[in-house]
Amino acid sequence: MNIVTYTKAVRSTYITHNCFVYVPALSKLAAVRQLEKKRIKLEILVENLRKRQKQLVSSIAG
Repeated sequence: MNIVTYTKAVRSTYITHNCFVYVPALSKLAAVRQLEKKRIKLEILVENLRKRQKQLVSSIAG
């Protein structure tokens, strides 16, 4: 892991869903891409959980 000064770390801080992510200034774009990938994975997970919930409700009601 690269060591960055406090000033650089503060300048390269992102606030995403109330979470602070500290990244070196040079890797801002990479960090944004990683966060975007994680967001997409979470959306897929939520969609799959909703489908499973509907299946369970229909099997219980059925």
